[in-house]
Amino acid sequence: MREVRRRFHEELRALEGEVQRTGTQAQLLLERALQALAHSDPTICDKVIRGDDEVDQLYLDVERRILGLFALQTPVASDLRLLTALLHINLHLERIADQAVNMAKITKLADGLPPTPRCCSTLGRWARSRLGWWGWRWLRLRAVISNSRAASPSWTIPLTG
Repeated sequence: MREVRRRFHEELRALEGEVQRTGTQAQLLLERALQALAHSDPTICDKVIRGDDEVDQLYLDVERRILGLFALQTPVASDLRLLTALLHINLHLERIADQAVNMAKITKLADGLPPTPRCCSTLGRWARSRLGWWGWRWLRLRAVISNSRAASPSWTIPLTG
């Protein structure tokens, strides 16, 4: 039985790492979409649109693995809270990537219109602050899940701001 629980906790750590990877990729797409918007660059837009496939695949893999753990391991208490939080965060990170793609597509459609750098700068600051807020909320949630405010999370999304 101990071996099963050990493997379960290893899978939890691996899932956290995959969600971190999803967050990193979503942030990269958002940064590129903002760059494409600021410079009206359709080449960067195409990179953002192509990059969404990787985030979609990461999202689906994480969701499948979490649902598998729910079905096979019947997690309890803090493990259940962690899996539920990872599932929720994973969904929102995938949506961030989708919104970056939407920005890239709109930027391509607006090619040739006069740029609005002030708007791009404001949008970029707001989007980065939202990503920073999610990263901060995850750290707080992770500490609560661990039943200790001093608990150190095993990962953080590397957010710039």
